[in-house]
Amino acid sequence: MLVFCTFEPHPPMTGPYDDVYDPDEIPVGPGFLKHPDGHSQFDRARAEHYPRVTVDGEELSDEAGWQNLRAQYFGQVKIIDDAVGWWVYSKRQARWRTQFSRSRATTVTWR
Repeated sequence: MLVFCTFEPHPPMTGPYDDVYDPDEIPVGPGFLKHPDGHSQFDRARAEHYPRVTVDGEELSDEAGWQNLRAQYFGQVKIIDDAVGWWVYSKRQARWRTQFSRSRATTVTWR
């Protein structure tokens, strides 16, 4: 099991990968910005709160603000993906070097 602790993603949603995802390509579903009737009180409270506030300079009363914020969030998730990928790659490289060293050692003949 791999446990990978990280600070990302969290507000503020700005970071080095802010430009990786185009906000205009972030999909929104048919229920986007609709009041979640029949859902938990927590979900209803969030639905009432966020359209009235500004987060990281983004107005969240319309789709464009949410798309910008979500694009930055996806960029932060990519930071984690890249870090885990780099860790896995480095571990594989280390294992390959160890296996290669051992296999060479077993094929060397001394005269």
